[in-house]
Amino acid sequence: MGLDSGTAAMLVAGAFVHDLGKMGALHLTPLNVGEYEGHKIAAQKAFGVPARLLDPVRLPAETKEAVAHMYERYDGRGFPDGTSGKDIPLGARLLAICDTYADLTSNPRNPFRKTLSPVDAVAALAKYKETIFDPNLVDIFRNIVLGEELTARLLASRSLALIVDVDPEETTVLELRMSEQGFVVKTVRSQDHALKVLAEGETDLVISEIDLGSGDGLALLAAARGQPWGKDMPWVIYTRRQEREVAQKAFELGVLDYVTKPAPADVLVAKLKALLDQRASPRKTQGVSGSLREMGLPDMVQVLFHGRKTGNLRIRAPDGSGEIHFVEGNVVDALWRDLRGEMAFYALVKLVDGEFALDPSFRASERVINQSAEALLLEGMRRMDEGLA
Repeated sequence: MGLDSGTAAMLVAGAFVHDLGKMGALHLTPLNVGEYEGHKIAAQKAFGVPARLLDPVRLPAETKEAVAHMYERYDGRGFPDGTSGKDIPLGARLLAICDTYADLTSNPRNPFRKTLSPVDAVAALAKYKETIFDPNLVDIFRNIVLGEELTARLLASRSLALIVDVDPEETTVLELRMSEQGFVVKTVRSQDHALKVLAEGETDLVISEIDLGSGDGLALLAAARGQPWGKDMPWVIYTRRQEREVAQKAFELGVLDYVTKPAPADVLVAKLKALLDQRASPRKTQGVSGSLREMGLPDMVQVLFHGRKTGNLRIRAPDGSGEIHFVEGNVVDALWRDLRGEMAFYALVKLVDGEFALDPSFRASERVINQSAEALLLEGMRRMDEGLA
């Protein structure tokens, strides 16, 4: 979500200590507590115990808030305060989701009386969106756990959008919705950082808040308009400021739209796509990079095969580097150390640690591998099962 490292550490600390002192046979997750009266009564007695046990440690306020309010419900029917929506501390809303997911996937005594797969556990969380759990955070969690965001990035040829906003929760939700609809999204928190990114000349669209802490969104817009790269930059203001004179100044500086928060992210993204289409903005072919721990190579090859993608998938692992070349989804060549062709492919698909980068502008000069991607994967899996090199 782009939280600063200090805040993230405080929330992680809440995850470590949230069950301290909660004795008994029941695992008091927000889902159990929300569904069963016995769990609720036990949790009402125990929710303050971790903080009392650790009082001499002087835990950070963010840590204590996350633990103390993890049994609040998004619909306001939880405890101890009956707080609802985003008035519930962010750490508590995150802890509610993660604690429930951990229970569903590892504890056979959960409400389903069996451990669930990640897909089924995420589907169970989704049933309680807007009642127990924050719906936006559930969607973010689903994309991380199931790798859906990476799949969308691999398959899309997208415009690069720059979000300029100091609110990590707001921007993460918007970034998720934009990624789902085919945008490459970059987020920055300050006016100075935004100007540096924009000066690189790769941005197709800017979505900016007015209030940027020590900076100002209108000042950023005015500075951009004074540069060759920013003179005609498509720009949308997305802000909590509702003053008429501020909006008028923004339109004088040439913004495409002025949207006030809160606005449904899906509606805003649809509007952004329509605005870009109206301007017939050129689309750049953006590459994709990430870690093999996000998605293994066999899954990645399947995604690219079914999406009929063309390009070069470069892999850098601790013990070497390699490439897999695709033409309309077909694997046509592979390189790994001194290997080439099918043997290189079989060596690559075994990798579990490393980084990848997909260059969709690459065009293979020759076809070395003639088997289908599915046949290659089947043989690669067979070799892995049998421990073959």
